Amino acid sequence: MQSFLESLKLKNPSTPQGWEKLRSFLQNAVTEKEGKPLLHPAKQFLKTWTTRRMRAQSEESLYEPHQANVFKLKKLLPFWRRLYMGSEIEKMVAIVSILAFHTAGRTAEILSLRIEDMTFTQKEEALYIIMPLRTSKSNASKRRRESLSLPVLPTFPVNIKLWLAKLIDGRKQGKLFAAPSLKRGLTTSTVNYYYRKAAAQLDWEECPSGHSMRVSYVIAACEAGVEDSLIISVCRWKSPEMLEIYRSYHLLESEYGAHYLIAARVQQKREEDEGAIPSLPNLANAKIKRPEKRKFDADVVIIEPENQDTSQKLVQTTLKMQPRLVTTAVQTEEFSCEKCRERSPRELVSRIDNEANKVARSCKDFKEAKKKKEERHSEWAI
Repeated sequence: MQSFLESLKLKNPSTPQGWEKLRSFLQNAVTEKEGKPLLHPAKQFLKTWTTRRMRAQSEESLYEPHQANVFKLKKLLPFWRRLYMGSEIEKMVAIVSILAFHTAGRTAEILSLRIEDMTFTQKEEALYIIMPLRTSKSNASKRRRESLSLPVLPTFPVNIKLWLAKLIDGRKQGKLFAAPSLKRGLTTSTVNYYYRKAAAQLDWEECPSGHSMRVSYVIAACEAGVEDSLIISVCRWKSPEMLEIYRSYHLLESEYGAHYLIAARVQQKREEDEGAIPSLPNLANAKIKRPEKRKFDADVVIIEPENQDTSQKLVQTTLKMQPRLVTTAVQTEEFSCEKCRERSPRELVSRIDNEANKVARSCKDFKEAKKKKEERHSEWAI
């Protein structure tokens, strides 16, 4: 494989992405030459080789994938009027452009619409024009229903109902955009040709393409604050990947783009917090409020041993300190014994320990020691 690739004299394709297509061509050529399919190591070597050539071409100069131009409704109004004032084909192109701009439909999908599939329903103030799709780019197997819906509100820019009525002209079936005068009918390339012609007549520097109307619909929805899920549903995408591509390309320098929205919200949050937290340059001179000091209080618990041998003279006694964390603001506990109010917990623990040891040394019987110890301890209970 390596010797075969080194023997080739290849020029860089027009775009770095062209190496992916070239890799499939090379794989087919090697398979045909060897007379057997390539093994996995050879395929992996070919993939690595083309990836390196692709990256080398990308580093030579800046290349960014081209995206269709975006147009606002205000700019497209004279564009549609210019087209509709022309020939019958140009009138069709104007209607195709209007439907694509307001339904996010692809140009090829709109050109394939049929009259017998369309429905017109008037509900309150809106006229709903439903245009089912027989074929589409992402639903060739027809596993789900796909339709273009055009809600015609009272503020719709043109009288689209009248334009469609003139276009249908009493027909009951057949293609909506039938062009008998054209050999191949009305196609996407024909639509793009009349787009360029009308843009030149209006002295536009940027020319719309067949996909410009769909992209313009997406960007207008983003600028209006429409949820991403609704945009994906109308555009019939399987994932939000295309939405992110359009947004990152066309809204990179816009106040509706992700970068600007993040920067604006971070600045707003910082301004809201200025009253509570000093800014970074003033932290050195700021008076920081320190937390209130906390003190320890203690509960004294005498733990008696179990199964103690009564023959021993010394009875084991354990004093357990149980810390209780309280602040000076809520420390209102008082000792239950009036004699012990002036003593600290440490002095009381020492006093109780001494008294317990005296009782344990003076008694031979454990029960009597315990009883006397409890009586003595009750005098110093906290």
